[in-house]
Amino acid sequence: GLPMTIRSCFYPLVGEKIFGWMGDAIDILSVCCTMFGVCTSLGVGVMQMNTGFERIFKKFEYSVKNQIILIWCVTACATA
Repeated sequence: GLPMTIRSCFYPLVGEKIFGWMGDAIDILSVCCTMFGVCTSLGVGVMQMNTGFERIFKKFEYSVKNQIILIWCVTACATA
């Protein structure tokens, strides 16, 4: 009967404390780390896509504007 959260993994280490503020802190930290990991992966991937498009299509320049457009396109494809 433990909930399906990251705090449940820490039950053998901290015991019943996972149902208090410590468990909440573990869950918040895990969500933040996951969000930063996804954002980093998206950013690095978009930079690589921008470089690839620049090499394939000579008029496609490497710029922040194009990277923002690519982020919108990747996000639209991922959520569609």
